[in-house]
Amino acid sequence: QEVHVHLVCAIPNGLLLEFYRETVDPLRMQIFQEPMVLDAEGNVPVPKRPGLGFTPNYELLERYRVG
Repeated sequence: QEVHVHLVCAIPNGLLLEFYRETVDPLRMQIFQEPMVLDAEGNVPVPKRPGLGFTPNYELLERYRVG
């Protein structure tokens, strides 16, 4: 869902972004070093860092690697 932030911002009819809470996806808040969070108004701020703006938590991902 982090990648979708950029898609929603890039298209003229991008009005809504699905945001799964931890109760739906318990690992979601741990997959990235800077997790995507809602602001006080319920909006998701667009990251200001380079690229997609999210740094994967490689240590966590390594535990779930297959192969």
